[in-house]
Amino acid sequence: MKNCGYSVIYEYLTAQPEENLGIKGAKVSYVWIKDKEFSEKVAKTSFIENVVEEPKDVIRKVDGIVITTDIGKRHLEHTRLFIERDIPVFIDKPLTDNEKDLKKFIEYFKQKKVSSFIIKFKIC
Repeated sequence: MKNCGYSVIYEYLTAQPEENLGIKGAKVSYVWIKDKEFSEKVAKTSFIENVVEEPKDVIRKVDGIVITTDIGKRHLEHTRLFIERDIPVFIDKPLTDNEKDLKKFIEYFKQKKVSSFIIKFKIC
């Protein structure tokens, strides 16, 4: 992790007690980032065995996905394929940064495609 390119992540993780890291029985098996070279770096520094060419490559291979970017405008694009196949998705904040995608996430919620999400609005 020291060489992952994000020193704040390394510092945060090394400050944690070991029992705070990981979830018993859970394993991250695949990584995909548009930049394949960066995907390979993340895989190596995070001990993830597989780099995939496209997100669709993991359908039927995973129990769920985690979106860890903070680029809200890409979250719907990256999760739609999984949500529509009832594959659980965890999206790190922000859920989205635009009204159009927010409306689609709300539609998924009403269709019971997603079970919950928390939205904090800031009124300017």
